[in-house]
Amino acid sequence: MKLKTPCKFFCIVAPLLLGFSVFWFNSWKTKDQLFEKFHTKTRYNIRLATKKGVQIKEGTREDLEPFHKIMIETGKRDGFVTRSLEYFQTM
Repeated sequence: MKLKTPCKFFCIVAPLLLGFSVFWFNSWKTKDQLFEKFHTKTRYNIRLATKKGVQIKEGTREDLEPFHKIMIETGKRDGFVTRSLEYFQTM
């Protein structure tokens, strides 16, 4: 499957015990090779999101505040602990 992203890195957001974490995979492997390493259900969900129009873009520091607001809302709704805005600003 060809993934459409202009980024040098491929970003995966995955829920963990303490909230969401962002994992960056260096592009020393092709995106297709990386994609094939994912669990079957993960590949299915990525394909489904693509069909529904979800797009991946590289964020900037200006995107951190709206991202954090979404994280807080999602954490409250789904019952997981979220990190402070300062945590993401220092990453």
